[in-house]
Formats: sequence, structure tokens, C-alpha cells
Amino acid sequence: MKTLSELETVVDCLPLAEQEELLRHLEARLRHQRSAGNSASREEWMRRLDALRAQIGAGAPRLTGEQIIAELRGE
Repeated sequence: MKTLSELETVVDCLPLAEQEELLRHLEARLRHQRSAGNSASREEWMRRLDALRAQIGAGAPRLTGEQIIAELRGE
């Protein structure tokens, strides 16, 4: 089963109770993946922000606001 239409065909053959169970399982899995991805991204963003703050406050050459934003965006 490689396509969404094939999956839908198989799911349509399931009893309604099993379709509902599958939907609950998929929703829980997606919520977990989203929360895991968000926290990792946030942690990385905070680490980079802390590094930039340390660089600015440690007598290193000053960065412009544009440079800080570009660095945070990974440009």
C-alpha cells in the first residue's frame, strides 16, 4: 500500500469501531511527533540565542540586528 487512495480503500473495509480506533491512534501519534519536533526546535533555537547573547556580551565584535536574525534563521 503506497498511496493514500489504497490506504483509504483498506480503511473503508474496516468496521466503524476499528476505523475510530485507528483514527485515535494516528491522532495520538501525530500529537507526539509534533510536540517532540517543537521541543527540539525550541531547544536548538534557545541554544543558538544563548550563544549569540554570549558573543555580544563577551567583548566580541558586535553583531547587527540583521546579522542576529540571519544567524537564527540559519542563513
